[in-house]
Amino acid sequence: MNFAPECTFAWDGAAASIFVFAIPLAILATTLTIFHYRKSVERAMRFSAGERVAVSLETGENATPKPLRITVVADAEDEMMPQMLQSQAAMRNLSGVYVLAGLVQTVVVVLLYFGLNDIEFKPLRTFMVWLPYAWPIILTLTLTATTTRRQKYSLIAGYFIVLLLLDAGAEVLNLRYQPRFGELFLLWAIIMGLPTLVVALLSNRAWRPVGLIALFLGIALSGSYLLGFQGLGCLVLSTRNVTLLHSVNYLLAALVLLFFALAWWGLRRLVLRYRAKRYSDQMLVVDSWWLLVTLFEMLSQMGAVGVLSLSYLLAFVAYKAVTRIGLRRLRATQTKQQTTDAPNAMLMLRVFGYSARTRQLTDQVGQYWRYSGPINMIGGADLATALIEPDELMQFWSGKLRQTFIASEADLNARLQTLDTRIDPDARYRINEFFCHDNTWQATVKALAQRSAVVLMDLRGFGKANRGCEFELAMLLGEVPITRVLLLVDRTTRLDELEPLLRRAWCKIPDSSPNRALAEPELHLFQVADSDHALRPLLSRLFACATRV
Repeated sequence: MNFAPECTFAWDGAAASIFVFAIPLAILATTLTIFHYRKSVERAMRFSAGERVAVSLETGENATPKPLRITVVADAEDEMMPQMLQSQAAMRNLSGVYVLAGLVQTVVVVLLYFGLNDIEFKPLRTFMVWLPYAWPIILTLTLTATTTRRQKYSLIAGYFIVLLLLDAGAEVLNLRYQPRFGELFLLWAIIMGLPTLVVALLSNRAWRPVGLIALFLGIALSGSYLLGFQGLGCLVLSTRNVTLLHSVNYLLAALVLLFFALAWWGLRRLVLRYRAKRYSDQMLVVDSWWLLVTLFEMLSQMGAVGVLSLSYLLAFVAYKAVTRIGLRRLRATQTKQQTTDAPNAMLMLRVFGYSARTRQLTDQVGQYWRYSGPINMIGGADLATALIEPDELMQFWSGKLRQTFIASEADLNARLQTLDTRIDPDARYRINEFFCHDNTWQATVKALAQRSAVVLMDLRGFGKANRGCEFELAMLLGEVPITRVLLLVDRTTRLDELEPLLRRAWCKIPDSSPNRALAEPELHLFQVADSDHALRPLLSRLFACATRV
């Protein structure tokens, strides 16, 4: 069939249009999802699904226990425990795998760039072109190798300082044909400026679990619509078929639905891999970043080399091959180290309502702890979207959010029996969120506390209004050895209200409490002034608590 003269196809224009439509669509979908997900979680938490699951906090009938000493400890650093050193080594090894994979991906990209554009290879030129392409390695390290904001900002600043020094060195040493200071920064902006902007918009910490998935679904929708519209229009112009002309809208709708179904099927496959422990939340983020960068690299080259730009997908394939091999070896090593010890589960409790602060604490503590064991938490609206997992997002979009909530004692027992305590492919444990209705949250907290090696309770912002914390504190004193409990406080904590509450609860601990036999009972309140500065001492104390009997 001879195509009509009007049937011209601009590869770069089509690809650019797909992203122009996909990005706003993803932003809209992410915003709506986060808003409605939080509201749905808030409503479900207030809902009572039936009879309250019995939770008894027995009162001691014998003599009053020995007086409790409450000690406020500052952020002086303790000795690093062996488990913390092991987590640190595992974090370095995982970061090494991603750095190696990133190096392979960027080298393949640069080789393709020089080869497809017929550019002569020269050592300095090749390195100067490679450096902007290596930017995603820095982004990856901010996720896998850093714990504090200072470390993240220092890593990013160090990268741009290297760009500045190389650019200045090339000028001073007359290594360019013409003086062009700032050329390296301009090259970075052309290659990585737009991908970085998209990552900042859709992969910020608050939006990340939803934004990346929404973006690729948006690409599928906008791509199928724009390419389908252009393809069907070209077919109508070429055939002059009236029936086809009147059916264009129906065919286009069918094509979009087909591609959306394929994208939804791909998401379901991802969810199944996630549930089968063949994929992790961090793998999803890092892989999405590299795939996004690869797609933008294809886009930038479509105008120059056309369909040959699809060869840039080989770079992503190389990246995946290296990560698969590296993660397999890393997981085997981590599994051997932990064959003799059960994973140390942490229960993290908190004062609800401080989303950003709690999210930061969870990320920072989890960066180390998740190489040692899982973190269990009571789900809430404050962290609902920050910790949402792919399968939970799928259930929400399918209208099945209530199925993730614990509605009865049977639900709680079933969830505890299937509690995730296995490592992911990247040698990290998961954060297990327990979403509870109003009639089940107390029983869930008690059951998790009894199964935890250590309990960290964030009491920053605590006051009389936080009635739920009273039950949790009384339960911890009565059910958990206080040597394994650490309470986090700061200047916003009403210590004048917290300490009397603790002493009243202590006087009522049951006779069966593991704390009854303590000769000198002491409860530590870990006081934080600066979260970044206090992180390492906090981690040292947590790992020390987990080893105490």
